[in-house]
Amino acid sequence: STRLHIRAGRRGNHNDGCDPKQRLPKHKTTKVTIRVAHGRLDVFFNRKLVCRSRNYRHPTTPKKRVKVYVGDPWHRAAPARVSRVFYKHLGPVMRRTRGRVGPRKMLGGMVRVRRNRFVGTVRATKSYQVSF
Repeated sequence: STRLHIRAGRRGNHNDGCDPKQRLPKHKTTKVTIRVAHGRLDVFFNRKLVCRSRNYRHPTTPKKRVKVYVGDPWHRAAPARVSRVFYKHLGPVMRRTRGRVGPRKMLGGMVRVRRNRFVGTVRATKSYQVSF
């Protein structure tokens, strides 16, 4: 399927999220942005809001680095490719950033989506944005 199933933990539900009704178009490039900020989880396709959850007043912020995957371990992956995966902290600058405040590039080149494909780790924050 070309539908996204987006999860982001929050107080009271570590498997909450937003599942856009709109599917990603086949054979077309689509920029996807996922943003957790201001008490919301927003999902955009090509800068157009396609899903919003207002349940994120208290998002989960892990104490350790978070593993980032393209594709989950439970379902067959769609025949798709992903590139330019970025993680960006959106809140006030933290002391532990060691001078790195801008977006963190997780993946540059094009890769096929496959089940449980590991991309990298990131130090999670309360307000953030992921784009690909």
